[in-house]
Parts: sequence; structure tokens; C-alpha cells
Amino acid sequence: MQGCRDRLLQEQDQNPKPDGWGKPKMVNAKELAELSSLAQQLNTKSNNLNGYIEALNQQLAAMNIGLEFYMKHPPLFTSGKRLDDRTSPPTKYEENTYLGWDKLGEKWELTVKEVTTEYQWNDDSREVEAVDSEEYTPLLKASRELRLKAVDHFDDLLETLKMHVKDKLRQLNNAEQVAKLK
Repeated sequence: MQGCRDRLLQEQDQNPKPDGWGKPKMVNAKELAELSSLAQQLNTKSNNLNGYIEALNQQLAAMNIGLEFYMKHPPLFTSGKRLDDRTSPPTKYEENTYLGWDKLGEKWELTVKEVTTEYQWNDDSREVEAVDSEEYTPLLKASRELRLKAVDHFDDLLETLKMHVKDKLRQLNNAEQVAKLK
């Protein structure tokens, strides 16, 4: 044992460590200060964004539309088909996140719906079936990244929501006509 220790000490003497090696490296104070300033700006802008989202929520809620609606295309996020090798056997899945208008609890608000589709083998039908699970989150409680993506889709959401309302009005008008015939 003593011989091993002596050899290690001798090797260390022959291969000196660079100056400062083993000491904790300090971060660049200028970079840290700049990052702090940028983070403060980001948080201020993010708070402003939340105010815009809340204002749009209030305007839409005041209209009392009362219809659940999600934009299918384009999704805010899509993972594409993936393979989950943590399961046995590995399963294919896909994740998509959609922007919409929905009632969560007692409140109508802008919402994101996260749909996970798992592709599972069905022994009875002898084919792969798509099984969806959905999770709903108020847009104001979604990640900053999703809120930023959602803003780019607000005009599309309003346009497609308007088309959805028109379609429901057409259906109601047709129902009225059928009711008058009876």
C-alpha cells in the first residue's frame, strides 16, 4: 500500500496542476449583472402579457358565448410520433397542445388542451388503436413559452371561434325550422 501511495504522490509532483485548478471558479460578474437585467425585463414584459390575456379573457367572457372551442390547426406544440422505451413493450405516442376557449370550473377562459395520444395494440381487434388523454390548463397558468406562442395565434383563434359560432347559429336555425314543421 505504501508503495502505491508514494507512486501517486510522485506522479502528482511530475504533473503539476494548472494554477487555480481545484479552486471554485467565479462567474463573470458583468455577465451575471446583464442576465439579471434581462430577467427583470422579461418578467416585466411577461406580466404585461398576462394583463393582455386577462383583458381578452374578460372581453370574451362578457360576450357569454358559452361554447367550448379549440383550434386544431396549427397546434401550439406538437411532438410528432415518439417511442417511449420506458415501457415494455415500447409504445408510440404523440403530444399536441391546442389553444382554445373553455369553461374550467366556473370560469370561461382562454385555455390550452394538451392531448397525449398513445398507440396501443388491441388483442381483440388485432390492430393498433389510438387512445387519447387530455389535460386542460388556463392559459394564464401555462408556461411562459406556451403563453408567448399563444399570442401569435390569437387572431386565428378569434376568426375560427367566430366561424364556430356562425356554424352553431346555422344549426340552431335549422332546428327551429324543423320544429316549426312538426
